[in-house]
Amino acid sequence: MVQAPAGSGKTVIAAAALCIALKAKQRDCKVKAGWMANTQEQVAQAHAALALFPDIARLADVTVACAAAGTDWSSFGVLIVDEAHHAPAPEWQRQIQSCSGAIWGMTATPPEPHESRHEPFCELFGSDWHIIKRKDVGENLARAKVFIVDSSDTGLRELIDADIDRTVAWRRRYWRGGEGELWGQVAWQSIIKLGIVENGCRNMKAIELARKHSGDQVLMLVNQIEHAEWFAENIPNSVACFSKMGKKKRAAALDAFKAGAVKCLIATSLADEGLDLPNADTLILVSGGRSKRLAEQRSGRVLRSFAGKSHGRIYDFADTFHPLAAKQSRARQDTYRELGYEFA
Repeated sequence: MVQAPAGSGKTVIAAAALCIALKAKQRDCKVKAGWMANTQEQVAQAHAALALFPDIARLADVTVACAAAGTDWSSFGVLIVDEAHHAPAPEWQRQIQSCSGAIWGMTATPPEPHESRHEPFCELFGSDWHIIKRKDVGENLARAKVFIVDSSDTGLRELIDADIDRTVAWRRRYWRGGEGELWGQVAWQSIIKLGIVENGCRNMKAIELARKHSGDQVLMLVNQIEHAEWFAENIPNSVACFSKMGKKKRAAALDAFKAGAVKCLIATSLADEGLDLPNADTLILVSGGRSKRLAEQRSGRVLRSFAGKSHGRIYDFADTFHPLAAKQSRARQDTYRELGYEFA
């Protein structure tokens, strides 16, 4: 297992390790190597990383596939698992366990010891971890500068609490889980709907920030497709990007952003993992949430090394409009501090 920061080049690390292992021993025939990824973008990144080491093609036949393809890896001598924190999911587990050869994993965010996913994760990959820290990758990552913005409509709390109470009362009729779990799900949905998507004050601030950085390469992350499309209509030289828009349109949007023809890319969960946009230098985190894993993954999108980039800017919201949203904001800030980010 290789644990390395988001944006530090884990695919290249894995390809280099494969090349070293293949060259370390004389073999009578080519090795069958598998590479399991989470998205089509990560499949493309894997092929690009493998191409950096020509000896791999000479010594091995490598199959790269998305986990969604449900590949049987039983005849493979080695399986490399990208974004391995997904491994405890049943479909991922089944595929990984089908491989009787070596199993290598790579992730920026393995499950924490207190999480239920931690034990099955360790059972799949063992205890032989190689941990790479930010200081170890040097110029591969730009410095992170965090700006916390408070642009909250103070009248939202009563609306959100009323919406939570009303929805909980309705869902309780058929809910079979615990009361706390029900409240948590409903509360987060109300926060997204009223506190993020329909929060005019917060939305206007996000637009203002995007326009302020109109000369930079801005990545804006949102929760919903409709929200992304609304922002795209209100931010000059921007484009919405999401998985359901179709592979060709999505590729065109990403290529235009990488070329600098589009200055603001507004993306949904598509950008949470494995999206390679090295020229992105400014992140506007509209999507919120409290997940440590997502906070690290999302902020890492603007920290990849690129010519002329001295640091990546991360704009996040304090979200004082509701105690739950404010608590989630503080959790994200704690993650940034743990990662050594600088607060402006």
